Order: sequence, then C-alpha cells, then structure tokens
Amino acid sequence: MAEKQVEYTLRENPPLGQTQQSKYFPVLAGGQTVNLRQLCQEISNSTTCTSSDVIAVLDAFVQSLSNHLSAGNRVSIDRFGSFVARMETEAPIQYTDDKTIARNLRFTGVNFMP
Repeated sequence: MAEKQVEYTLRENPPLGQTQQSKYFPVLAGGQTVNLRQLCQEISNSTTCTSSDVIAVLDAFVQSLSNHLSAGNRVSIDRFGSFVARMETEAPIQYTDDKTIARNLRFTGVNFMP
C-alpha cells in the first residue's frame, strides 16, 4: 500500500516577550468531516458488502471498541493503529491509599496512535 502524503500549513505562535522568536506549529490542511454514511458508501462501492452490511459491522465495531476502552484495555488494529482511553483527575491526588480518588476521576477522551 502506498503511503499517503499529509497536507499541512504552518501557523505562528506569537512570541511571549520581545527577546523570544516566534515559533510555528503544523496544522492539518483540509479539515473536512466525513460522516458514517459517506464511509459506508465508499466501503460498499469498493467491496461486495451492501451499505447496510457495512453500517451493521461499523456499529458493532464502535460498541465493542467502547466496551474494551471502558474496561481499560488498549485496542490495537493491525495496519491501522491503537486506541487507549485517556483519564484525568479533577483534584490533586495526595495519597495513593485514599479511598475517595475514584470520585475525582473522569474519562476525557481517547488517544489514537497510528
């Protein structure tokens, strides 16, 4: 499979003081959102699966992925990447044996590593 080129632009971070130089950071170009219907149609067009079959499989995939991430598992998909849930605490943790730590924990998203 040929590698795809990633298109990006550079944006400037203004300097914090007069003596510091400006720094640049990359931003992905394009930025369009592709929805489930578009993905299903593309997959259906390139396979023998119907759009309904693709929706059923992707729906089951999302549910299974969610279940595993909620259980604290890393989900790895060959030739694609891996997913892991990200969590934070709303209050500083002072002691590791504190029984109230869980009250301040929350899931903040999912990290994806290609």
